[in-house]
Amino acid sequence: MSKKSSECRLIWKGDILTSAIDKGSADKLEEIGYMIENGLKEVISGKGTGRIYRYGKSKRKHQSSAPGEPPVTWGGELKDSIGHVVMAGKFIVSLFTGMTADHSFWLEYGTRKMKKRPFAKITFEKLSPEIKAELTKYGWLNEWTH
Repeated sequence: MSKKSSECRLIWKGDILTSAIDKGSADKLEEIGYMIENGLKEVISGKGTGRIYRYGKSKRKHQSSAPGEPPVTWGGELKDSIGHVVMAGKFIVSLFTGMTADHSFWLEYGTRKMKKRPFAKITFEKLSPEIKAELTKYGWLNEWTH
């Protein structure tokens, strides 16, 4: 079985014919990247309403997420894998946000044996108005789809 990763992309293409990208553009996309990254981490930091697991010698409890809810942080691997990167070239600046944890894709979309626990879609739906406002403020928004 091949591994899949979750990746959400936001790409802004500048006016290639008239100007090169300035440093400020990358900085502005960096701010949006942190907004998305923090939003993703916040969504998975909530409490679950699913099954309760006991683990360890002390039989500590962990309550997982129920199907359809965002996943609940347990060991921190998913949360630690969330990040973003801004890549600036001469005529284009790109913002990539995503997760590197192997299981992030399966949580988002589910499997035959596990119902989905979406968190990226929820985060982007929640942040869409704010992202759209930021892009519009800088005059970067020609078309909006997510």
